[in-house]
Amino acid sequence: MTGFHRGYGEISYDPEPRPRPDWVADAPETVTQAEADAAAWRAFWRGVFVGAVAIAASFAAGAAWSGTTVTIGAELVRGEAVEATTVSIARSDEPGAWAVVSFSNRALNDGGDDGDYAVTLDGVTVALRFTWEAVPMIGSDRITVTPPDGMTCIPAICEATVLEGFTGRVVLIDWRGM
Repeated sequence: MTGFHRGYGEISYDPEPRPRPDWVADAPETVTQAEADAAAWRAFWRGVFVGAVAIAASFAAGAAWSGTTVTIGAELVRGEAVEATTVSIARSDEPGAWAVVSFSNRALNDGGDDGDYAVTLDGVTVALRFTWEAVPMIGSDRITVTPPDGMTCIPAICEATVLEGFTGRVVLIDWRGM
């Protein structure tokens, strides 16, 4: 049997049917439209369920990973453990202050570390933004704290710009009263 293959001229077909490969499942030779539609809806709802589980797991993991301390940048250099840049939050002993966000800057960061981070204290999440080389040629990195609703910061700009090897802090004050 011969046929015409568009654009490439005449082709020939093998007249003997070939057996189905072993890896093909034992599926029926024909499927009705209703069965195909039902299979498509089952696949759709299975995907919705798997997606919902993945989203819930990512939120749970995010809540679990945000803790009182977050590490920014490398923790290993050439296989050796090093002291990394950290941001932590702790209750404050100072009158009127709710918490202190401490920023310990190490000389291990680069532009890939720029981004958003979070720390959590007593179920309250405090958002942070890390900026590498905030003051160029000096080696100062910066954190910008976004205080939760009802709180403000000292300093008022809610930032700590810190030289490599030094520590800075931002104090969170609950301005609604304690």
